[in-house]
Amino acid sequence: MLHFLLAIIYSCMGDSSPLKVVDTFGAGTLVYGSATDVHDFASLSSDPVAALPPQFTICSSVSTPAVTSALAFFQLLNDSGSPVFAVQIWDADPPLKKIDIWVADTKYVIDDHSLVMLPMQWHWYHACAAFDSLSGHVILVINGQTIVDKILKPAKPPKSLINNLVLGKIWATFWRSLRGQATNLNVYQGQLSEEKMVENTDGAGCGRSDGDYLSWSGNQWSLEGQANWTSIAVPDLCQKESDIVVFTEKIPNAFACMDLCPKLQRGRGAPVRTPVEATRLHR
Repeated sequence: MLHFLLAIIYSCMGDSSPLKVVDTFGAGTLVYGSATDVHDFASLSSDPVAALPPQFTICSSVSTPAVTSALAFFQLLNDSGSPVFAVQIWDADPPLKKIDIWVADTKYVIDDHSLVMLPMQWHWYHACAAFDSLSGHVILVINGQTIVDKILKPAKPPKSLINNLVLGKIWATFWRSLRGQATNLNVYQGQLSEEKMVENTDGAGCGRSDGDYLSWSGNQWSLEGQANWTSIAVPDLCQKESDIVVFTEKIPNAFACMDLCPKLQRGRGAPVRTPVEATRLHR
């Protein structure tokens, strides 16, 4: 019976074989400055035969254990090296994070959302961003939540994705490096439906490498600097958060704990989902 249930769980999460992960956390260096200053990243080194269509969707997953950090799901650059389309999460007043969408030289800040970022854990965020480069229509879904569905700004995509699709770099009028991990970047032709993006980021499609234009399992990336390859099992990538949370800050008394608990993300706490995570938190 147990094996039967496990088979159901794994089948609901798609292919259970490990996914390769771009890791810039361990030996990576946090850098602020120009594009050339950021050494630890990965860029696409293989290109599909057909040109990128005007309407496309990019899905990927990123993670960091830091309390204060920034996450870039991807950077799509033009031929001159400037960002054409990018989706990022920035520090804000927890539990909310500011989500930036860059279209060409314009930043759109989204802070009226309900996305929660817990500190001190390897929590994965899954995003799908659909873009119509002709009209500027953007639909962004993160962990099953629709963050944006509006017209922003048209932007011409690059002629080639080689060296123009990047993981590990973050643009904020200056460049900085991502101290974290990224995996499963897939590009789809056309704008995926909202239902499909929800499925890919918080449903049975999580962890699937099924991009019909560019698939994570079928493309090549070059690693720069201290970036290296690790791997993650799909069930670990797509696991849900636990209701068990361990505080890692001293609480002076019971009343202080009562005041803190409803505002959990303002304190330092981490969910414990597996014995491995419990061991890591203890260390």
